[in-house]
Amino acid sequence: MRTSMDENLLRARTGDLADQCDHQHRVTQTCFLTPAELTIARAAAKRSGVSFHTFGGYEEAERQILLFVPDYLAGSEPDWDQYLHVLTIAASREGLEHRDYLGAILALGMRRDQIGDILVSGKSAQIVLLAGISEYISLNMERIGTAKVKITKEPLSSLAACVSDLLTIRGNVPSLRLDNVASEGFSLSRSQITDLIRGGQVNLNYVQEQRPDHILKPGDLISLRGFGRLRFASIDGKSKKDRFIITMEKTR
Repeated sequence: MRTSMDENLLRARTGDLADQCDHQHRVTQTCFLTPAELTIARAAAKRSGVSFHTFGGYEEAERQILLFVPDYLAGSEPDWDQYLHVLTIAASREGLEHRDYLGAILALGMRRDQIGDILVSGKSAQIVLLAGISEYISLNMERIGTAKVKITKEPLSSLAACVSDLLTIRGNVPSLRLDNVASEGFSLSRSQITDLIRGGQVNLNYVQEQRPDHILKPGDLISLRGFGRLRFASIDGKSKKDRFIITMEKTR
């Protein structure tokens, strides 16, 4: 979310969906929300008092929808296949990236918030979508660039990349500042990482952070454009030189 106005609109929209569910006794839902948006929407949903669930197709999905359910459904898990579909797009050649698949869908007139996570593997990708647009994409997407594609609809249980492939990194830092931990985890110099942080290239827990001296805590997630993601997993003690011994997990 970029501004307080965006946040207020999201809170208001979430509140409206909760009221519709409560007064009309029917399920209501958001479109896909980014992690930062989901935090705001969850808080608004809790204040509404209406039962809700969040899901993005698999346990560690980044983009998720929020579903309000009436009282008579509050005790049961939603049938998520009613609300989310998975399309497997097999291409005629390798080399297609996340942005290629996303761009092809957006070119068909879809909005970004109708599309969830895109899981690329080799010559194919599994894409989580709102249920209402999957048939249109299946019927209208024939190519991505010069590559011909074949599209099949799959159940959510088919999602292949449910667990991230993580690289465990152990290191030591003089303090728990963002620049120190990111420098260690991404194998960049302090000056390089400081410039990237101040230049707006680093997100902390999905929100841009431009303060190199921000103090981290275990569980914090650092994202650096072009370098992947780094989770500050734990503080494991101190060295004889009084440096923090830490464990980090990096997406390969």
